[in-house]
Amino acid sequence: MRRSGVAIALATLLLACGHASKPLVRPSGRPNILLITIDTWRADALGCQGAPGVHTPALDALAARGARFADASAQVPLTLPSHATILTGRLPAHDGVHVNGDDVLPGNVPTIATTLHDAGWDCAAFVSAFCLASQFGLARGFDPYDDDLGNGPFLLTAGAGRGERPASEVVRGASAFLATQRTAPFLLWVHLYEPHAPYAPPPAHAHGETPRERYDGEVATADDAVASLLAALQQSGHASDTIVAVMGDHGEAFGEHGEKGHGFFLWETTLRVPLLISWPGVIPASVVRSPVRLVDVAPTLWSLAGVAAPLGCDGRSLVPLIEGRSMPEASVPAESLYAARSFGWAPLHSIRDDGWKLIDAPKPKLFEISEDPGEVRDVAAKESSRIEKLRQLLVPDDTTASTSSDLDPADRERLTSLGYVTAGAARHPGAAPRDPHDGLDVVSALDEGLELVASRDWRGAADRFTTLAESEPDNPSVRFQLGRCLLELHDRDGARKNFESAVKADPRLASAWEQLGAIAEAEGRADDAIAILEEGRKACPASITLRLRHGIALLRAHRAAEASEILDAACREAPGAADAWMFAGEARLAAGDRAGAIDAYRRAVALVPRSTQAAQRLQQIEAGPVAAGPTR
Repeated sequence: MRRSGVAIALATLLLACGHASKPLVRPSGRPNILLITIDTWRADALGCQGAPGVHTPALDALAARGARFADASAQVPLTLPSHATILTGRLPAHDGVHVNGDDVLPGNVPTIATTLHDAGWDCAAFVSAFCLASQFGLARGFDPYDDDLGNGPFLLTAGAGRGERPASEVVRGASAFLATQRTAPFLLWVHLYEPHAPYAPPPAHAHGETPRERYDGEVATADDAVASLLAALQQSGHASDTIVAVMGDHGEAFGEHGEKGHGFFLWETTLRVPLLISWPGVIPASVVRSPVRLVDVAPTLWSLAGVAAPLGCDGRSLVPLIEGRSMPEASVPAESLYAARSFGWAPLHSIRDDGWKLIDAPKPKLFEISEDPGEVRDVAAKESSRIEKLRQLLVPDDTTASTSSDLDPADRERLTSLGYVTAGAARHPGAAPRDPHDGLDVVSALDEGLELVASRDWRGAADRFTTLAESEPDNPSVRFQLGRCLLELHDRDGARKNFESAVKADPRLASAWEQLGAIAEAEGRADDAIAILEEGRKACPASITLRLRHGIALLRAHRAAEASEILDAACREAPGAADAWMFAGEARLAAGDRAGAIDAYRRAVALVPRSTQAAQRLQQIEAGPVAAGPTR
């Protein structure tokens, strides 16, 4: 006997949602929210989601007492833009954040922190990687926004800076926040950088040598951190009135489709992520199998908190799915402009809808994702009409939304230490952009070169980048890294040529200008160094480190008045930089302003009270007439 259409629809709904429809019964008070984002956490790296090699007891237990979304997807496979989408409920096309380090969230875009703060919530954030530093615009509404990587108050120490910090440090600060007595509800965002590469799990979770085994060990480390956070929440007395939402920001590839890592492509391995939402006594245990997006997270939390979502959201509340009700299936968009920004190649956009997935590129790819979840059978050649239909669902980019970032050398160094390319590529007007899928060998070679740089194998890295430069002669990242390697190998002439090529391709590359200036000074060409650094400042007006380098070069050339003016300006722009104050002190002293020098050094000592160098120099200047000291 055939079942009726109604019965079939009901069975499908129950299968998708995992429980019968029932409205949420919410307490009268305003809930707290604990938002935990786990970097680079792919969908199958969760024990209860079918990963037998992953040890995630805390996350599994959380999933068992709340809603687990089995088909959740990121909208960008990169940390900063994905978090911008999570916090705003807007797609990258509308919040203006597309690539790590390149973009800043505009100040007029509301976030879950700004809206809840205005509604009376105490909002705090503890993040663990430089790509989420406050300078990229996510800190608004949070107090504190703890992004301290322990690099100290220095600008000219790129090689000594950290790009990330371990989960234990982040959890320590977040736990202290939870222990603080308060009357207002809170929003606490905690970002864990494990299991992002390089995969280096502690001995307790080091159970293999393959990249995937080491990655799984770092996932287990993140699970330990979640367990500690939940214990601190329990101890605070707020476990029963706190919504806990945990998700990956994007996934990770281990050779699927030839990709290792994430960022350049839009395969499901780097887009699919776990998503868990729990609220004791309110959200029932369920598994939601309908496709959902990270752009839906903020609207869902606003809805659960009883706060109206701001205008301009692209996401939607998932509360109906949590309640077991049906919702029209939403299309799932994604983008990657990483190859476009890094190499000048074509941007990638994808859309999932009604069981199909289109990856729109110069050579589009089409998969019947419901029958081919591994994206193995590309049927684009046979489905041109379907491709055009799916293209109508793609989200056009609002170029007016973007605000660009101007990274200093130290910042680029920290992003490079995290494995990210940090320079734009030369554009060739009129040339057809390359399909990133055709450049897989270039991406792989760049990743290998960066790994060799990280291990300080300068010869091996130089060889890799030399080969890469033959096929990508105008790529500033390749040229800069090759120049860096050659400089370490004492080939100053070769380094200079590559740094010159880098700034020709991308004048915004402050690191290359700095290196060119340093080479000129090392060769005794002081006037050339000053001219180079001045040109670099014009190309990178927001770079404080270039301003510092320019001022120092002038001081070495005995042009004290000019140096003092420039270094004082650097101090005004970066009042928390101890080295800026120390150099300004030397310039003031050389210009005959002893009182100003004393003031500058006192400010430096206040910033770094344990620095014997600053304290001793202050004592010398205070003791009597003294000449300006060394500036290296």
